[in-house]
Amino acid sequence: MKVYKQKPGIGSFYLILMTVILNFALLFISMFIESYMINLFGLVSLICIDIYQMYYIVISFTTRYIVNEDSVTINTFFYLRNIKISMKDIIELRHEENKIDGMVLDGYGMKKFAFGIIYIENIGATRAYISNFENVLLIKTTKGNFAISPIDIGGICDDISIEGSKKVEDKKVSPLYKDKFFLAPFISASFLIIVLMIIPLLLGMKDNYALNSMPLSFNERFEPIKWGTYTQFAVNQISYGLITAGILLCMFLTSNVYSKYDRKSCYKYIYLPLIVAVVLLFMQIQILSIYYF
Repeated sequence: MKVYKQKPGIGSFYLILMTVILNFALLFISMFIESYMINLFGLVSLICIDIYQMYYIVISFTTRYIVNEDSVTINTFFYLRNIKISMKDIIELRHEENKIDGMVLDGYGMKKFAFGIIYIENIGATRAYISNFENVLLIKTTKGNFAISPIDIGGICDDISIEGSKKVEDKKVSPLYKDKFFLAPFISASFLIIVLMIIPLLLGMKDNYALNSMPLSFNERFEPIKWGTYTQFAVNQISYGLITAGILLCMFLTSNVYSKYDRKSCYKYIYLPLIVAVVLLFMQIQILSIYYF
């Protein structure tokens, strides 16, 4: 077994700098916003961004390449995550230098580094663990493509054996609307949007429909700063539901486009309307529990 370290690059420092700037920018902006809803969305966005950033920061610092007699393993997260590539599945090794033409489907990079999933012309979707584009090894296999950047690229090429010709099996890809990993968040978001719009309508049919007033907007301490009738409140909530439904439709179409290049990279888009629906429903329940019941 041989362990190869990745070639140092600027990727890790770029990701850390971007994370720090985003955090300071969002926190600074929140100081001048007196809207509870906007601040809540900002907080949720910041948490999601930090989780996303930390995932790639850890990958950029911890990636190692391990070569055994029968496999190549891309190791990340302090040996907790291993992507194993069997030698018998490897079709081709290609040594590339400098920039690779392509586009990022998920992750970061394409100029000096790349972590995530990238689409390379004439290669296809490729899982990238590239800390430095000066020396990149593309590994084409029957089960997918990988891109790595070891310090000793010559040594790792010598240790990888390619035996005989192999045929890439055509995988039957089910339509996106039949994919359970896509359907679960899509159906959940759709259900929450319906609930978001139905609850105000159902409550409005009760005897206490004609309440004197309901809060329509709040400051950062969740104190009402604008009041209106229950009808206005219900219209606001239904409007939020319709806007979220529009976001869901846009993300559905976006996911369909990205699924043509790589199925896994399209999943994240459908979680955006789900997060928006959860936050809006949480706010609605808060308001109703305090000012209605």
